[in-house]
Amino acid sequence: MKASTLKLAVLEAKRFVRLAEAVPLEDFGKDFKGKEVQFIEAGKASGAARRASMDLSRCLADLRQGR
Repeated sequence: MKASTLKLAVLEAKRFVRLAEAVPLEDFGKDFKGKEVQFIEAGKASGAARRASMDLSRCLADLRQGR
């Protein structure tokens, strides 16, 4: 594990969390058991979070491989 890769992984993780928290969630109502149901709106925000997730996954794979 290299320090530079670890720092990059931390930055990517922070970026992912920031983008994931910005994704709008809509209330759908209640299911048959009475639990609240939400869904993720499709759009730029969810796409950006998905891309950040992919980038974080690649960075973590590099970290595990010792690159």
